[in-house]
Amino acid sequence: MLASTSEELRRILQDIETLSDIPHDITNIELRGEIAIAEGRATTIYVQRDGLSTLTVVLHQHEPTIAQLKRAIALISRAQHKRSQRERCEERLRRRGIADDSDERRQPVPVASSTGELVHSAHRNGHDHRAFVSWRFLWRCFGLLNVDTNQPIDDQRSSGRATLKELGIENAATLKFVHRVKYFGRQRQS
Repeated sequence: MLASTSEELRRILQDIETLSDIPHDITNIELRGEIAIAEGRATTIYVQRDGLSTLTVVLHQHEPTIAQLKRAIALISRAQHKRSQRERCEERLRRRGIADDSDERRQPVPVASSTGELVHSAHRNGHDHRAFVSWRFLWRCFGLLNVDTNQPIDDQRSSGRATLKELGIENAATLKFVHRVKYFGRQRQS
């Protein structure tokens, strides 16, 4: 039933011209962001990740907070990672000649719920290193740097309640993941 629903949704999105650029497995946050863009009330943030593509995060809230931005980054990067994993798997099957259009044999690609690949490239020494860590750990080790002002975003004092405007982040701002040790002067615990 899930496979047939997904296939029908894919067909509907491809048939309607204005919806053809929306992926069939769009997440709730991505869909709300698309609606906010259409209504003209969205906040778009670009997040650069070392060795990976720039992540476009569209926030639908009127005055988004840093906690909402972090949650959106996590959800959108997981969805993007899941899509790229599925495309790689489908490409591998096509190359081997195993590709099959029947939905009975199509299995979802298992993706770890939180991987280090979502922040920085895990490609080292010619092959992938997959470090499995949680987003809570990632936010402790990594922070966001406002590329436009070259200032780190200190979200530790506000517990995520500070709005983006209070932190000096405007619409269409570019942020970058950086190690906290480098910019905040913190030492890692042994």
